[in-house]
This record gives sequence, C-alpha cells and structure tokens, in this order.
Amino acid sequence: MQKILITGGSGTIGKILIPHLLGYGYDVDNYDLLKGDDVFNKDNLVSRCKNNDIIIHLAAIPHPCLKGVDDDHYWKINYEGTQAVFEAAKLTNIKKFIYLSSGCVYGFWGGHCKPDQFPIVESNYIPTIEEGLTVYGATKVASEEFLKKNAKKSNIKVISLRAEGPGAGGTRIEWINGLQNLNDKTWQATKPSFHFFARISIENLFQVFLLSIKRDLNSFYEEFNIGNEYIHWSIDVQKWIKLNFPNVKNFTKNNEALFGIDKAKKMLGYSPYPVDDHFPYREKIEDFYYKETYFGRIGKP
Repeated sequence: MQKILITGGSGTIGKILIPHLLGYGYDVDNYDLLKGDDVFNKDNLVSRCKNNDIIIHLAAIPHPCLKGVDDDHYWKINYEGTQAVFEAAKLTNIKKFIYLSSGCVYGFWGGHCKPDQFPIVESNYIPTIEEGLTVYGATKVASEEFLKKNAKKSNIKVISLRAEGPGAGGTRIEWINGLQNLNDKTWQATKPSFHFFARISIENLFQVFLLSIKRDLNSFYEEFNIGNEYIHWSIDVQKWIKLNFPNVKNFTKNNEALFGIDKAKKMLGYSPYPVDDHFPYREKIEDFYYKETYFGRIGKP
C-alpha cells in the first residue's frame, strides 16, 4: 500500500482525513507543527519525506482575514511553506503532490469574484489584490503558479484542489439570518458572496482526496474545483443570479451549485454525495466541523 505524508494533519481536515485513510490501509505520517514538525526545518522535513509515495499538503493559515495575522505571515506560511514542502518532495523522489487550494482564488471572500459564466470553471478570471483578492487568496494563486511551473521539470504530478468551505457544506444550518429571504433589503444590498454557493462536505472532500491518490493523470499539473453538486440552503439561486449578475451567461438550473465541478467528475471520477440525504441528523455546525470521532458516527470505511 502507498505511503502518504500529510502536512498539517492535526488540523480540522487532517484529524478526519488521516484515520479514514488508515482505515483504507494507507500508511500515513502526520507532519504537523503541533507535533514539533516545522516545514521550514529542511533536514527534518526531507528525512520524513523519504520512502513516501505521496504528499498531501494541508499545512497553512486556513482562512482569510484572521485577526492578528499580518500579510507577511500569510505569505511565509502559505506560499513559502508550500515551496519548502515541494522542494523536499523533489529531493526525495515523491511521485505525487496533492495541494489543498481554495475557491478564494476566484475572489469569493468579500464578493470580489468576476464570473465569466455560471457555473464558475477553473479557467475563470482570477482577480488581483488591487481588485479585492485577499492576501490569503493571493497566496493560493501564487502557490498554484509555483507548482504548475515546477511540476513537470521535477517529475512530480501535482493536483490542486480548489475547495471552498471544506467541511461546512453538510448541514442545513442557516448561517445568516435572512439569508434565505431574497426580499430582504440587507441581503440585496450586500456584495454577492460566493462563499455560500461553493461548499463541500467532509465526505465529498474525502472522496476527492481518495480519488486524487488513486488516479494516475496524464498531465503533470491539474487544478480542480471541488464542491457539493447542489446548494442546500433555502435560497432561490436563479433569482439571486438575475439580481446580482443579470448579464452573465448562466448554464445552471434550479439549485445547482455555482462552482463548476465537471472537470473533477470527468478526470477524477468525482461523484458527489447528496448532502441532504447524507446529513439528516446534523444540528450544530461546530459538532460537524470539529468532532475528531466524526467517522465513528457514519460507520467504518
């Protein structure tokens, strides 16, 4: 069975991903700062990368606009950290590098996305910081560009997963009062936030990681939008599009997500689990998002 090194495996996603991969028989090593493992300790990182087949790079400042985190720290951890891990992968002949990117590359956070069409696909316009892209989003864009530039010449196949709100898309919680009411003047006046239209549940996120591990793609670099197939909040998506983007071509119907996942379906074999069918019992998003024993609730892999 393949050996996998996961950076940042003690975080929210890693806590759930690691035991599930172990359940599938993978040999998994968690390289995390909480365990004393620093991605900028080159000797230690290279030593741990040896004899692994795949790296899943999760280690990052995981959210835009965090209080107390300045721009330099975002660039240090998210961009330079990615460079450091990839360089270690190159030195140790890692065959595949799976990178957790973000839908924030499109400017979702703060409503600065400029959609070419709906659903938004991987080739959509990427805004600049001057156009409202967060520093967090910019670090993800820069990391993807670095990986794309270096994948082939390093003989490492790279998959970048553009996830949005990972783990938070599997509940029926109404996050914002009045969000489901398009007649609410406050909602109409706010900048359109695609953050609420591109969620992915933990089950669907795990499925994509598993497919990324198993699939042998022909190209050295690919990025994929990954999300749930439908929006499960009580909101009229088509009305929302007409209200906020009347001149943008729209190929979606009903409550289909605005985050296009056809590429992941075609190339990875992604088949999203229906969220409402899969999460009838969730009451608190905190429980869903942070429970270390989550998979014990839905059965063994």
